[in-house]
Amino acid sequence: MFTFLTRLGRLAIAIPVAIVVITIIGYSVLTTVPVANKHRDPVCTITPSAVGAYQTFTISAAALPTTDPVYLIATPPSGNGSVTPIYPNSDGSWSGSESASQPGTWTYTFSGMLGNNKYGAVESCSVQVS
Repeated sequence: MFTFLTRLGRLAIAIPVAIVVITIIGYSVLTTVPVANKHRDPVCTITPSAVGAYQTFTISAAALPTTDPVYLIATPPSGNGSVTPIYPNSDGSWSGSESASQPGTWTYTFSGMLGNNKYGAVESCSVQVS
């Protein structure tokens, strides 16, 4: 019985202390900058941003995943895209040359896979082909 009362007493003290600590931490969490804001946003660029048919342009990306496979999905104006595996550098950067034949907006999306589960687009950019 004594053990039960001792534990009950500790619980009676621990609950109000826990409430105070959670309240203090809760307010301080609202006033700090979230960790995600400190990370670099993914960047995708195409140079030049407008080209003629069959002209070469450069696609560059930064902040890509380096531990999981990354795929470049080229989507022409018709919507029938192609998928190519790419291999980012150890710093998450990648650059490559492309050309397009079909006029219109081509979109290049960097996407990833983790096992058989697609985790979706990492970043995307477009080029206008005339």
